Amino acid sequence: METMGSYIKEIRLARGVTQDSLAEMVGTTGAHISQIESGKIALSNAELRRRIAKALAVRHIDLIVAAGE
Repeated sequence: METMGSYIKEIRLARGVTQDSLAEMVGTTGAHISQIESGKIALSNAELRRRIAKALAVRHIDLIVAAGE
């Protein structure tokens, strides 16, 4: 089962974006993106989800579906 973090990582890599680059685009740190992608922390902040979706050019709903919600 795919998680939101693994979905973000998959799309980020497909777009050729580094964790640090994505972090800069959305206003967080590369370490935070790494923790989200690895599933160590949940991405419960809706605003951050929206910014990540926009930065990766995917729909916000796709992130929610990837999380099984």
